[in-house]
Amino acid sequence: MKELKDTLYHWGYHFTDIAAGRGEVSFRGDIIDIFPIDADKPYRISMFDEEVETIQYYDENTQKRDPDELESFTFTPAFLALDKSQYETLKSRVERSKYDTFVKDINSLGLWHLDDLGVSALEEFSGVWASGIDEELKEIYDLTTPLVERKAFLLPSIPEGHKYRDLEAVNPNKLLESHKDKKITILAKNESIVRGSELDSFANIEFVYQEGIVNIIGGDRLILSLNKPLKRKRVKKAGIVLDALKPGDYVVHENYGVGLFKGIEKREILGSLSEFVVMHYQNEDALLIPVSSLEVIDRYVAEGGSLPILDRLGKASFKKLKAKVREKLFAIASQIINLSAQRHLKKGIRLKKNMEEHAIFMSEAGFVHTEDQERAIKEMLEDMSSGKIMDRLLSADVGFGKTEVAMNGMFIAVKNGYQAMMIAPTTLTFITAFQIFERAFLFPWYQNRKAR
Repeated sequence: MKELKDTLYHWGYHFTDIAAGRGEVSFRGDIIDIFPIDADKPYRISMFDEEVETIQYYDENTQKRDPDELESFTFTPAFLALDKSQYETLKSRVERSKYDTFVKDINSLGLWHLDDLGVSALEEFSGVWASGIDEELKEIYDLTTPLVERKAFLLPSIPEGHKYRDLEAVNPNKLLESHKDKKITILAKNESIVRGSELDSFANIEFVYQEGIVNIIGGDRLILSLNKPLKRKRVKKAGIVLDALKPGDYVVHENYGVGLFKGIEKREILGSLSEFVVMHYQNEDALLIPVSSLEVIDRYVAEGGSLPILDRLGKASFKKLKAKVREKLFAIASQIINLSAQRHLKKGIRLKKNMEEHAIFMSEAGFVHTEDQERAIKEMLEDMSSGKIMDRLLSADVGFGKTEVAMNGMFIAVKNGYQAMMIAPTTLTFITAFQIFERAFLFPWYQNRKAR
């Protein structure tokens, strides 16, 4: 068991009480839950002493097991495939890293210090590109010298399709009318969706009842889908670690209030053995909470370490307390709204924008802006020229072009005679951003950089 835990740790798995996301693993007594990053569903292993008793899928949201048992399963590393020696070597390199970051751990800087510990996937596996990436590669290799040689990327790419193309089915009836001479197929999960649709006619249409969304058009065929994207329910994750709790610790249930944590007990419910968290309230009243519902409890925290009074099951005192807290939160929210209203009433600087000059600046970026980038730039420049105080947050994942969007705002500010400043959290991020700025700002003003 210790060897398995060590392997999972070195492979980058995160140890949690409830394995509800890819790359997470949970050890709870005789139960091991693991959610590999390449699996559709997580696995639950039931142990009997040192032997595996059952292997089953389970639902990461409800924590319920599938009735079918599996003979075996395989899982891949969640981050890096390292043994103990390699892990310690990489950890040592990261801790001595020259990069100025808030946290120096393998998750943050591991990829930057792999060196001889890494193997090029292009040499280990054969593959093809889904599309040409010559421009992206040229930009990367102009900036730096990666460990993987440029020639390793000389792989064949899949040619673009010409027979069919994707389309956005905003108005299905207009598409059906415009292409009525083609073979038309409508996808729907079931007949009820078809009956509830707004299709004007069902004539000369082939209906296929299955899940999925496919909207394509070709010279002789049109395929449309009435299915809607499935919205995943946001599941509240457990905010408490069972291993960190000791019998006698105070915990709070979101509905019943403050109680004492007594431990974990196994109980047989409808012929199935399950684990429960045991909480005691006033008069030794006990509450059992399934370990699959840990999100409803949290550790009690108070200023100064003062001890709380245990709530009483069946009384409305905790409910009244929650109502008072909610009332105070609404009061705070009201203050925030008033503050925001005052900001909107104040006059800001109205910056002028030369559309022709800005268009030239955007065209010399060296890449084609995405629709999201263009919309963000347009809205940002509208704010800057409105005469109101701008209060805008641009959020996106790493590599999605936030810096390129910000450069357009800085360009307008500088052209209006103002200074512009970009603040980056790390030296590494700053250097990357500055390299982008050096390529983009080919205009006659002084560039200054200062790393702290």
